Amino acid sequence: MGMHNLLKSRTGRRWRWRRCLRDLRRQRPPRGLVPALLGTTLISSGVILSAALNSERFKNDLLRQFVEEKINQIARNLEAETLDWAVWNETHDHLLNRNPDYYKDQYNQYSFARTPFVVSLSRQGSIHSSTTWDFKTKQPVPLSSTQEKAVQQQIPSRTPLQASTFLGRFEGRPFLFSAQPVRSTDSSAPPAGRLLFVRPLDTNDVSFKDSATLNRALGVTREFYGKPPGRQLNPLAPLYVTVPLQRWQATTPMQLVIERQPRERLQALRTIAGLILIATVLLVLVMLRTYAQGRRFRLLELRNQRTRLQTSRDLKKRRNHDELTGLLSESGLLQATVSQASRFTGFTQAIAHINLDHFSLITNGLGKSQGDQVLLTFASRLKETIHPSGAISRIGGDKFACSLIGTSVSALRTEVSSLSQHLNDLKIDINGQPLNITVSIGASLIEDSNHARAMHEASVACSVVKVEGGHGYQFYGDAKGSTSSYLAIQQANQELITAIHDRRLALHAQHAWQLNQGSELSATYVELLCRIQHPDTGKPYWRENIIDAAQFCGSLPLFDQTIIELACSNLSNLKQQGVGPGAHSQIVYAINITPDTLISPSFVQSLDQLVDSHDLDPSMICLEITEQAALRNPGEAVVAMKKLRQLGFRLALDDFGTGMTSLGYLRDLPLDYVKIDKSFIRKSSQDKASNLVVQFVVELSKEIGFQTIAEGVEDMEQLLELQAAGISIAQGYLITRPRPFLCKPQEWIFAQSGAQILTDHREPTSVV
Repeated sequence: MGMHNLLKSRTGRRWRWRRCLRDLRRQRPPRGLVPALLGTTLISSGVILSAALNSERFKNDLLRQFVEEKINQIARNLEAETLDWAVWNETHDHLLNRNPDYYKDQYNQYSFARTPFVVSLSRQGSIHSSTTWDFKTKQPVPLSSTQEKAVQQQIPSRTPLQASTFLGRFEGRPFLFSAQPVRSTDSSAPPAGRLLFVRPLDTNDVSFKDSATLNRALGVTREFYGKPPGRQLNPLAPLYVTVPLQRWQATTPMQLVIERQPRERLQALRTIAGLILIATVLLVLVMLRTYAQGRRFRLLELRNQRTRLQTSRDLKKRRNHDELTGLLSESGLLQATVSQASRFTGFTQAIAHINLDHFSLITNGLGKSQGDQVLLTFASRLKETIHPSGAISRIGGDKFACSLIGTSVSALRTEVSSLSQHLNDLKIDINGQPLNITVSIGASLIEDSNHARAMHEASVACSVVKVEGGHGYQFYGDAKGSTSSYLAIQQANQELITAIHDRRLALHAQHAWQLNQGSELSATYVELLCRIQHPDTGKPYWRENIIDAAQFCGSLPLFDQTIIELACSNLSNLKQQGVGPGAHSQIVYAINITPDTLISPSFVQSLDQLVDSHDLDPSMICLEITEQAALRNPGEAVVAMKKLRQLGFRLALDDFGTGMTSLGYLRDLPLDYVKIDKSFIRKSSQDKASNLVVQFVVELSKEIGFQTIAEGVEDMEQLLELQAAGISIAQGYLITRPRPFLCKPQEWIFAQSGAQILTDHREPTSVV
């Protein structure tokens, strides 16, 4: 049992060690550490190596200077010694053949201790006599003819009897030769010849390699006279310092080469190795620290792994279902459609894309929680409506999709039509108040088991229905629900974008009369309308579907910005011409803006800067905001409108009565004008309900303080009725049709009043 535990513990330790090595191999240092360490090491190594090379160069120069000075000292000593012997009378007499025993009497073994041989030269430069010491016989003996010839070849100049000191070789050894003229005591007598003394340069007292100071300071190992070895690639090879000795050159040029150790490079390499070691140790410490941190978090990771796996399983289950309604998601619907096709072979499948109309008004008006309740109720009603064989999903926001099964295409069309009729008649009870819900439905048949394409086609068909106002359905492939209709929307939007880019937009205007100031009917309100100039003919035109296409494609903010800039430019031009703002300051000019432009964060500031740059009065500009714009985001709309009022701009609520405007908004919105929709104006004389609405708005305007504008006035009787009812301003074809706004001063008609027309109507011409 003890052996088993011992083996088990050893195996466990071996396994932990292997795991540690494996983790260290996989370990990566923190990002940037390796480049930082490498860069620091390289820079430091370069500095150290450069300093070492400079130190080495300095020491080499110092060694050359020292060698030259030492040889100079040897040469001066040799010259002095030679000169001492050259001025003796015995030496002079010897050269004149008067003292044949000169060497025997004057020289002994001590004389040749430092000078191995002595040579006397005649006036012609030939060797007169020579001697050296024979240590066997212990007597001076002459040099051999070969030796004398070798000495003769070393002498650079033979004939001139002048002092000279030079380098030479004799029997393979380097010598320093010094030849001095031999003179007698009579200074006026010419030299009798020259005396030549030599000094060997390879003895212990002269050699540089035997100097303890040089060896200790510079590491000199040996020296020789000749050429240094070729350059070696090994950076740790010995250094060879060459001393040319130009001053002492003779017939055979000689140079001194001193070999020394590369101590500076060795020291630099040791320092660099230390730096590399320190960097390696630092890197290892960081990796070990990182490894320790990884080990510290490993247990936490293992603990969380099961939780993550369980969460992943839950997310995988919930991915195919909507969290709010419990219906399938889009991916779940596609899977259900595939399963549905396998179960009901031989049947026809279709995808229905359902989108709630104006759902943003519900969430903005009632709140998100109430909007979620509407979605839950709608989902439950949709379950009750769809056959159990179908599959229902919520694919996002207020968008739903259904997979339907039918025996034929006509049966599916009938089912989609019935579904549209049932859902568009749906009423949902929210906190005891009924709420009417309308939907837009786009459907597409599933062909060739391409469910994704059918989903896309159904979405396209639904988008076409929403562009046309919603509250209906279309099948993809029909005249309106096909891709061609979708392309038509894109073409209409591109037509507008091209016109903006080519600057082919122009403003037309339609003015209105003031009705509550007696019979003057003065012009007080001019609405600016956009027209597109045809690229070929230049004629202005406009289509109502252009705005819908721009709204669908998201181009309305660019369109609004262009129209506002164009309006300010036209008003500035008219002001310079002396008409419009220049001559009729009481007229207000109205520009329509869309919801996205109104609540844009930079709209108010950019509009103020634009008006100021054109030197216009903000009070002459009125911004017409549709009822849907005010209700899309009431909080942001009210804030933006109040900022505009503070800057001096006027505000009008357009198309009042077409939506679900709360009377509280008329109280909260800072309005100057409320434009009653023409559908109420045309029916006010015949429909009692429409007449009551008009009267109610007039009474409300008196209480709150805004002016009412009646749209669509087309005959004089209607005008008089509106004036009697208390309407402030009338606008319609009776007054004028839209005309070009920017025109010549004499053609500008938007300041004309209707007093004469009203007089002619009240006092008809008598018949004679």
